[in-house]
Amino acid sequence: MTALHQILLEPTDVLFFRDGRPMNGASPGYTAAWPLPDIVNHALHAALHRAGFQDAHAHRHGRSGDYSNDRTRKFGCLTTAGPFPVRMPKSKTASDLTCTWYLPRPKDTQIKQSVKITLKPLRSLTPDVDDLWRESSLPKPLKYAVVNAMPPSKDTGGEPWISSEAYQAYLSSPATKCDPTSFLKDEDIADTECTIGIGIDPATGTAGQGEAEGQIYSAHYLRLLPDFRLGLFAQALDKTAGNPDNRRDLVRALLNDCPKSIVVGGQQRLCTACRSDAPVPLPLPLGLSTGFNEVELNGWKRWLVKWVLI
Repeated sequence: MTALHQILLEPTDVLFFRDGRPMNGASPGYTAAWPLPDIVNHALHAALHRAGFQDAHAHRHGRSGDYSNDRTRKFGCLTTAGPFPVRMPKSKTASDLTCTWYLPRPKDTQIKQSVKITLKPLRSLTPDVDDLWRESSLPKPLKYAVVNAMPPSKDTGGEPWISSEAYQAYLSSPATKCDPTSFLKDEDIADTECTIGIGIDPATGTAGQGEAEGQIYSAHYLRLLPDFRLGLFAQALDKTAGNPDNRRDLVRALLNDCPKSIVVGGQQRLCTACRSDAPVPLPLPLGLSTGFNEVELNGWKRWLVKWVLI
């Protein structure tokens, strides 16, 4: 039995994920973007609080040995990864292991239905051009600017989402041809719905008076297509009675192997959360541990490493 859980969130309605841009008058509310990782982490954290677990380990405020006597922070053991778009299998008898996970396309590959790397550091073979780049405005020790290796085009770039299998091909063998279904546009995952709302006065909780008098706003809502879910991995092993060797699995206790409704995002929007053990191996790409490019600079051998964040 594993302590790492796979959680699939199925929205029961449209979802509301707001950023910091205004929503007043003619300004559209940018509230239908894919949620950031902290959104689902906060949703699970709030669900743990609402569950009313007894004797949960409480953390003190402070750091580096300077702690208060106040123990108010609970469920600090919760860690999550995601959410990512997950396409469910068409067969209702198929298991969750046949789900397809999609990840954001790396920014250095911008060809449709391909993971070929198109943005690379400019490295000229002629010494005079090298000398020119040494005089660039890049901070030391950076030397070469990043350029597009493809001819000029009006194309805006590749699809924003690629499958985990295509992502692995991007890391290990970018020249590999991938299945066209490995690439998705935003509209392949969800629809965007726009509505007009009336401002609410925070003091009275009513519309049409106080600070909200005459105020309206426009907002976009995210409606996932029927065969897609918000997928994440979560773990929360809480110390029992402060004993680090005796822990209870709060994620399993929260969902209790049964679908559970939790609030995700703004406006109290609900999702149905379904838990299962995380598959082995995880449907996430593995970084390389060998095969790095080796160069020699000033008599020293160097290995070039690229960090890729999902």
